[in-house]
Amino acid sequence: MVGDMVGDDAEGAGTFGFGFGVQYERQLLRFVSVAGRFAYLGADIGIDKVDFGITSFSLEGHGRFYPFGKNLFLDGMLGYANMSLKASAGSESASASRNYIKTGAKLGWRIHLIGQSGLTLEPSFGYYYGIGLDDTFGKQLAGGFQQAAKAMDEYAVILENIIFVGGPRLSLAVGWSF
Repeated sequence: MVGDMVGDDAEGAGTFGFGFGVQYERQLLRFVSVAGRFAYLGADIGIDKVDFGITSFSLEGHGRFYPFGKNLFLDGMLGYANMSLKASAGSESASASRNYIKTGAKLGWRIHLIGQSGLTLEPSFGYYYGIGLDDTFGKQLAGGFQQAAKAMDEYAVILENIIFVGGPRLSLAVGWSF
């Protein structure tokens, strides 16, 4: 997605990324559960002769409501996220980090493949939003690395609000129920 955002026309553009999430859910009542989740995402992005190494992680608390007491759920989330950036061009480099309060909601379907325990699939979709607590990356980088600050200002809003911290979420989780 980042590669498409940058476009094939950008000189030296390229992307590579890796991410994962781990979640534990506890069913408290027939209609209510709570979950804790940790997620990590890292990427290397090259834009206009500037290389960016971006990592983000989040710690999230989820409350789920199962309106029919079965598979369909509404999920509300509140959490913390951190996104770090290292930019380099030639012999110059700079780094910055930003903290966020993270909120969101999603709608999903828990599918038990083997009875009530065993392999479980959860397709879901929703939207997450990150509220930045620090200066933007462009402002943090402006003092020491002008080329990276200029390039980062052009893409920071999309990277933060759509990919690394917030934005639309479409997922297929695979897990095990006990």
